[in-house]
Amino acid sequence: MIRHLSWLWGGNIVSALLGIISGALIARILSSEAMGRMGLLLAVCTFFNSVFLAWVQAPLIKYGKESFEKSGGILAVWIKRLPLLLVSLMFIVLFTIPSVASKWSSYIGMGWSWWMSALVIFGVLTLWSQAEIITLAQIQERFSVISKMSVFKQLLCAIAFAAILWGGYGAGAQSALFITFLAGALASLLSARTLFYNRREKAVSKTVDVNTCSRWEMAMHGIPLTGAMLAGYLSYYGDHWLINARLTVGDVGQFFVAYQVFLLISGLTSPFCSVLLPRLISEEASGKADAGKNIQKVFPAANIIWLMFVIFVSAVMPEIYTIVYSSRYLPALIPLMVLLSGTVFCLLSSTYSPYFNVQSRLSRSAWIGVFMTAVNLLFSWFLLPIIGILGSAIGTSISYVVGGLFYVMDQQRHYNVKEYGQITIGMVAMALILLNIPLLDHQVVRYGLCLTAIGLLLIVARRLKYFDFIDFDGLTVRYPSCGRWLKTIFIPVEV
Repeated sequence: MIRHLSWLWGGNIVSALLGIISGALIARILSSEAMGRMGLLLAVCTFFNSVFLAWVQAPLIKYGKESFEKSGGILAVWIKRLPLLLVSLMFIVLFTIPSVASKWSSYIGMGWSWWMSALVIFGVLTLWSQAEIITLAQIQERFSVISKMSVFKQLLCAIAFAAILWGGYGAGAQSALFITFLAGALASLLSARTLFYNRREKAVSKTVDVNTCSRWEMAMHGIPLTGAMLAGYLSYYGDHWLINARLTVGDVGQFFVAYQVFLLISGLTSPFCSVLLPRLISEEASGKADAGKNIQKVFPAANIIWLMFVIFVSAVMPEIYTIVYSSRYLPALIPLMVLLSGTVFCLLSSTYSPYFNVQSRLSRSAWIGVFMTAVNLLFSWFLLPIIGILGSAIGTSISYVVGGLFYVMDQQRHYNVKEYGQITIGMVAMALILLNIPLLDHQVVRYGLCLTAIGLLLIVARRLKYFDFIDFDGLTVRYPSCGRWLKTIFIPVEV
């Protein structure tokens, strides 16, 4: 598990750095208004992917993983799911042709053309292909493929935007988004070749008779996820539409930049979900699942590491953000700091959410997502006219806190296991991150606060013995001194 997480974390960190570089380049190419239009177009593509295609990933990973464990084949499950995909794609094409799209796009303040139809369809297919590669790699537990795909995509984007800026070429919102999707499509094709056309991986394409599920069972397993994905979409991009309706497209651009940084950082928690889900499915099938150990030891230990990272990032973010995105997007700095406080609870959501899939309780997860979205949009609606885009940042941050709390309480009640220390620690960490806002002009004080907070987290982890379950001596074979050093930090010496 540590090896898999290392691959994903390494890839995500490199991707995040490249994404920041791409964001810095495109922020210098596009105006805040053009950035806002790009954000709205991306929101449209993500909407169609979330509503019509994302739900088909849940049955693939559940039944595909079961088939892969039994026979080493995935193709039969994928073929059985193919009609569901084709029906979903037909709906997407129907709603994006200009004669239909011009009717609903007028309500959100956007014009429409055949070029936009082609761009949206291409974007949706790119988002789907990336999700498909991630799902298939999860089933095979080949997380290096996910990591490499993410890095390659961001690298292509950075090179393309650097060439545009260096060459002095003009670029609009649509062309910039097309470049982003093209990079994602090329990365997906390269990853697909690795997964399917490598002769050493014949088991991947093996077609076997799969009687473990029907198309109806697949649909019933995945359809509840549509509500969760729609709620997640509204939580992610509902703020963009509200800002466009109540403020200006330039304000959308300001929020879009801050939100992309927030997504890059919060996305670093996704490896937990990617690694845990296939592992939990295998453990449940073999009767070796131990939810109690995960809830009382593994999750709190991971959460401590995450909180240290988020506190450090929040301390250095003001200087990094100003350098990278220039003073043009400085109005979004305080909203970004508020968004960062919400990332405290992202890891709780990522570690607890896979259990809903294993338990076939995705409808419960969907209702939690709906409630999160309602909280987010309600706060945004009332606060936007008063304090601008900071209102959307506050709504988003509060919704992440609410979601994390509901995930924890639901699953701990389900397994009759209690471990609420991580919630208390998370609340304190959130307050410490928000304390950076009045200290934006006091760099030394912020860094001192950061070091103090990290030290306190170490003391708590040692006192509660969160890391006692890890065999640090056997953690590193090539570098045993590193394991002993980590053991000294996280485990108290018995007197």
